[in-house]
Amino acid sequence: MQQRFRSVLAALALGMSAATMGVAAHAADVKSSDQIKADYNAAKEQCKAMSGNQKDACEERAKADRTNAEADAKVGKAEAKARQDVAEDRRDAEYDAAKAQCDTLKGDAEDKCRIEAKTKYGK
Repeated sequence: MQQRFRSVLAALALGMSAATMGVAAHAADVKSSDQIKADYNAAKEQCKAMSGNQKDACEERAKADRTNAEADAKVGKAEAKARQDVAEDRRDAEYDAAKAQCDTLKGDAEDKCRIEAKTKYGK
């Protein structure tokens, strides 16, 4: 019974690790403000060779691209925070379930189970 419980705890930990890695990977897709600024400046530099309406259109395109990139970054940051919050909620729920499972044990086994749960879920 205790071996099965440990196996379940290990599987849950692996799932939580994968969820956390997904948050980190998604956050890497979002451009930083420095990258956005560099892209904007490069686009504006290309516009300098143009004149008239073509130059105006090029500059407007650069501004639109910058605004879109800033909006994407804002959404990406909010999504990353939401994913992190979800991962924390899931970890807390799994910890509560592990504690309840420990309550079914007695004596040293219960104490050991609680210590393992605390260690595993960072409590």
